[in-house]
Amino acid sequence: IGAFVEPDEKQLAKAALPKKRRILAAGSASNLFFFIAFLFLAAATAFALQQTIAGVAVEKTLVPQFAVGEKIIAVDGISVKSADALKTTLVAKATAGTSAAVFETSAGVKNVAFARLLIQSVKQGSPSQGVLQAGEEIKRVNGVNASEVASLRAALANAREGDVAVLETSEGVKRVTLGAGGKLGVELVQELGFEARNIPKTGLDWLYALLSFLAIVFFWTYSLNFILALVNLLPIVITDGQRIVFEEARAKFGKKNGLRISLAFSAIALALLALNALPWFL
Repeated sequence: IGAFVEPDEKQLAKAALPKKRRILAAGSASNLFFFIAFLFLAAATAFALQQTIAGVAVEKTLVPQFAVGEKIIAVDGISVKSADALKTTLVAKATAGTSAAVFETSAGVKNVAFARLLIQSVKQGSPSQGVLQAGEEIKRVNGVNASEVASLRAALANAREGDVAVLETSEGVKRVTLGAGGKLGVELVQELGFEARNIPKTGLDWLYALLSFLAIVFFWTYSLNFILALVNLLPIVITDGQRIVFEEARAKFGKKNGLRISLAFSAIALALLALNALPWFL
């Protein structure tokens, strides 16, 4: 659901400035209304969905302590409410530098190393090229645990260019001569060593499936409406935001200068967008 308001250009040109503001802002205002409405619907659906979940079970695993189908009851003494909540908790722990936790499961209580530190890519010309490979798991560096980004950084904190780092990986022990700044020259990604799924309550499988579908629909609907409202208000060419800037500037500085001012704002906005997008292409 999105709102697109196309005013009559002749009538718009004759309208007073306050009326022009209202007309040009109508589309984005409508999008914001739908954003708020579907945000509430998504929140209500998420709450209802939670009531249909009986527990969480392991769906896929590379962690030897877990078995497929094993129920996860609690992590470090905190009850697990859903698969998403479990993932959020574990990702937060891994980001903070903790890759192990105490899991209470249907098979008992166990201390599990749940996170893996993988090499996403090896930079061209780096000292790791030809030694390390994408997809390789880093376990230890110089005898120190390095199963998360924080511990790897700590292990190499005092390293300098030319030092040799001994890495224990999923492919064996490897030696890398560090490059400038004591860097390995690799891109890393933190991943969980298993995937979990929700277990619907008995007899509520259909309701769980329905609410899961609706939650996805509502999420994308409110996200799309927010994006449409935001983009349409940006002062870039063809948007209502750019037209608003033009009309305001024209009222104060005349049509010719108003056009120049609106185009200047448009150029600045496009430059800022390009600057923010630049990291995605580097």
